[in-house]
Amino acid sequence: MQNNYGLFNSRLCIVIKAKNELANAKRNDLCRYIILEEGNIINLWTRVNLKWQYSKYAVDGEDKDYDNETTGLMAYKRFYSYCGKEEVERMKRVLRPISIWESYEQLHWCNIDYIKTPIYDDIYVFDANSAFTYGAMQLQSDFDILKEYLYSLYKVKEKTIDKLERSKYKNLQNYLIGYFARVSGFIRVRSDIILNSNLNIKRRMVEITDKGGKVYLSNTDSIVTDVIGAEILDKYKGTDVGQFKLEGTHKRLIYKSPNAYQLDNDITYSGMGYFARKEVDLFKGESAKQEGNLIVEDKFMLDCSCDDYKRLCSIKLGEIVVTKTNAIGEVTKITRYRLV
Repeated sequence: MQNNYGLFNSRLCIVIKAKNELANAKRNDLCRYIILEEGNIINLWTRVNLKWQYSKYAVDGEDKDYDNETTGLMAYKRFYSYCGKEEVERMKRVLRPISIWESYEQLHWCNIDYIKTPIYDDIYVFDANSAFTYGAMQLQSDFDILKEYLYSLYKVKEKTIDKLERSKYKNLQNYLIGYFARVSGFIRVRSDIILNSNLNIKRRMVEITDKGGKVYLSNTDSIVTDVIGAEILDKYKGTDVGQFKLEGTHKRLIYKSPNAYQLDNDITYSGMGYFARKEVDLFKGESAKQEGNLIVEDKFMLDCSCDDYKRLCSIKLGEIVVTKTNAIGEVTKITRYRLV
């Protein structure tokens, strides 16, 4: 990251850990820089003439275009504005309220018969289009305005070819359903949407296994299956919500859980850092641990009287250390990453 921003000479920085902290950091009247480290991307917001300008820097990898501005609150406000207060309040009263611990949650499933077993075969990955919007479309007519709103977002997403815009409209759909968990009148609505989305996947899973096919992995919006499964899902392919698309084909698969698996050389491992995943090979039993950060908070304004200013600090360059181990736990490689 170049130092032409004056970034490393300033004591008016705030380092945030997640996007939901961004809006609060922007409200800090003394803050000049906001930094968010996400995987191999350093996100930077710079205050210029009372406006925030966004830039980002990719470290050791590609910079993918994705929406980094939309939050759950923004998605909810946009939905609220579309429907109006009267309609929103009416929808909150339609279903019997439940607590969040009673709610259905997203499906994360794996076939235990093949856990940690290398599979060398034709593997097919299918995704369901906008699973949450499909789940909402199954709600009763009392929620027609919610269905209309979500479907309009989906249609815009499908028509645009700009990756950033597609990401934005995808987030407006998904983040809205996620934010419903915070609104007592919509917890039950969120639960029913997730249930409907899960059932769309489970019905196809049952059909595949009834026909002698295998389902290896699945979640609320995807199924990983074999040739028989691919033949069955082919008749459910389409561009509408809830219909399926073939995301990819592979020749080998191994998994430890629904959220830790390898398709060919592609690793998905929930909770593992970006740089550590570069060193993992589940077929070889190789694992990795990641420690440290590329940007480190340094000197804080601890002597200030206002709590809002206590997050202001200077920053310095840090280091990420990745330790790779083999199947018997021996360290085989240590890699260090720094900003240049």
